[in-house]
Amino acid sequence: MRVREILEKAAYKTNIIRAGASISGEEAVHLCGLLDDILAELSADNFFNCRATLITADGRGKDALTIGEVQADGTTPDIVAPRPYNLQSVASNYGAGWVAMEETDLADIGSYTFEGSSGHPEFFAYEEGFPFGILHFNRGAACQLRLVYSLPFPRATINGELPLPQIYSRALVLTLAHSMAVDKGMDDDVARLLPEMEKAQAAIRANTMKSKPLRLVDPGFCSHENITIMGLR
Repeated sequence: MRVREILEKAAYKTNIIRAGASISGEEAVHLCGLLDDILAELSADNFFNCRATLITADGRGKDALTIGEVQADGTTPDIVAPRPYNLQSVASNYGAGWVAMEETDLADIGSYTFEGSSGHPEFFAYEEGFPFGILHFNRGAACQLRLVYSLPFPRATINGELPLPQIYSRALVLTLAHSMAVDKGMDDDVARLLPEMEKAQAAIRANTMKSKPLRLVDPGFCSHENITIMGLR
C-alpha cells in the first residue's frame, strides 16, 4: 500500500487538491505526521489484527519477564523482540499442551500471586514500560510461553509502502481525510466524512474481530510472522 497514494486520495477527499494532482512537499510531510498518529491510535485500539506476531520463549521460572530490543548500552531484556503493545494473548505449555492464560489488570495481579511457587501460571498482566515492556505472572513461569501481540509500525515515508493488505486502504484514506478536516477547521467536511470513516472502519472490525475468541485456542492463527526467541539472557 503506497503512502503517497493514501495522502493524495485523502487530500482529494477534502478538496485540497484536484483529481490526479500531486500534493506539495510541505503538505506531504504534514500529512505523513498525521498518518503516523492515526496508525499509532488505531494500533492501540487493536485495529490491525493482521500485524500480529507470534513469539515463543522460555519463562525461565520467573514471575516477571522484560521484553524489548537490546539497548545501545548493551542492556538486554529477558525476551529479545519488538516491545509489545496490545498484547493479545499469552499461553503456557508445561508439557501437557498449550493452555491460554487469563489477562488481569496490573493492579490486581498480586491478588493471584502465590509467593515462592512456580509451574503453570494462570494469569498475566502487561506493563507497557520503556524501553522494555514487563510481562507479569501470578506465579513463576517455569514453562514455555507463546505471546501474540501487535507489531509497531515503522514511520510512514512519502514514497514508502505500508505493510498492510489493500483492504485497509479505504479506511485509512477516510480516517486521514477526516483528521485533515479537523486539523484545518473544515467543519462541513468533518461532518461529511465522519459516517464514511466509521462505516469503513466498522467493515474491517467486523471481519477481523469475529475471530478473537479463537485466538486463545491457537495464539498463532493470525500471525504473519513466526519468531522463535533464541539465546535468552
